[in-house]
Amino acid sequence: MGHTDRLGKDSYNKLLGLKRAETVRDLLIQNGVAKNFIAIASAGKDQSITDGCFMTKSREALKVCLQPDRRVTVEIIGVSK
Repeated sequence: MGHTDRLGKDSYNKLLGLKRAETVRDLLIQNGVAKNFIAIASAGKDQSITDGCFMTKSREALKVCLQPDRRVTVEIIGVSK
């Protein structure tokens, strides 16, 4: 699932999150994971890890503070032996 920080419009963040997830999917496929076993989605800015960094003043510090929100999470589901 692709994620973004709180900055930007919802529609842009949904698309950006999806593009991040597609990049990870493509890398998994390039490394031998069958395409039909991969599902992707975007959460946009809806599942942030940070508190939004609203108290951060400088633009550079804000970018650093929000970095954990810009990510892709991968859930692996399998059968144990």
